[in-house]
Amino acid sequence: MGTREHRVKVGIFGAGAIGGYLGVRLAGALDVVLIGRKPLADAAADGLRALADGVEAEAQVRVETSAEALRDVDLCLVCVKTAALEEAAQVLEAVLSPECLVVPLQNGLFARAILQEAGLTRSLAPGLVVFNVLWEGNLFRRATSGPIAVEGGDPRVAELGRAFRAAGESFVEAEDIRALQMGKLLLNLNNGLCALTGLPLRRFLESRSARRAFAAVIGEGLRVAQATGRPVAGFGRIDPRLVRRLLPLPNVLFFRIAAQMLTIDPEAKTSTLQDLERGRPTEVDALHGGIVRLAQAGGIKAPMNAWVVEQVKGRERGEIGAFDPDRLWRELRLQR
Repeated sequence: MGTREHRVKVGIFGAGAIGGYLGVRLAGALDVVLIGRKPLADAAADGLRALADGVEAEAQVRVETSAEALRDVDLCLVCVKTAALEEAAQVLEAVLSPECLVVPLQNGLFARAILQEAGLTRSLAPGLVVFNVLWEGNLFRRATSGPIAVEGGDPRVAELGRAFRAAGESFVEAEDIRALQMGKLLLNLNNGLCALTGLPLRRFLESRSARRAFAAVIGEGLRVAQATGRPVAGFGRIDPRLVRRLLPLPNVLFFRIAAQMLTIDPEAKTSTLQDLERGRPTEVDALHGGIVRLAQAGGIKAPMNAWVVEQVKGRERGEIGAFDPDRLWRELRLQR
């Protein structure tokens, strides 16, 4: 794989903002086909662009709307939302070659189990993408910082890593993807909170009350992980244990320290807030609900994260208005 005789062919199934961005970044080194909806195909007519750290890349990337185009890929990145994984498993089982390696990139802890239980028999190497992406026409703009990580052990993952690094992306070939998945889940617990406030990520973090709420749900998640024996890993300086300690600091101290850890586009919004604004079902069950599910499996409770799940679903149904950060913090403290 990856020799002159054969370039690894990568399919990206369910390509939206993340999948489109990854496709452009890989296109210079590997053969790439994106499976997405018509808006992506239309956007690709004049070439797709990716912007990260002020540097723009452009590529002609093949975009198809049918999964049939995945029949000859060596490796398939799965970028659908968690709720669509069962359907994705059935589609991919029907079209992928038996030798294809499948890399699910969903939020949460359970993508591998969902795909296997839904009947996907291909080899799996779960992964994750730490950063957010904004999709504007044919431009995919990385809005926050962080690496891509995939479970190691397969030569195709190593090839994928080389391609991403050549494009300037941080890539981790992980020995223990479960620990990184748990770490990312904890860092993603701002999702439901941003959805409840309706605030973009940077504005959310500008409020000390909002940050205290974020620290509280991370703390609860860390206690659940410890009680259930779930390992937790961070991403260099972006570690949930450190982030939890920094979040409650006064604004001046927080932003002085956090500026060394992460970059945030002023327009960046969490995926849960974006789904809420578009009237789509959110992934709150995979995020805050993942903490609740893990707690239940260990015979304990996660009342703050359970409350966030309930409130976000109320927002989805239009029954609950937005919380200002001070009210969010007051309400969340009552759940402890």
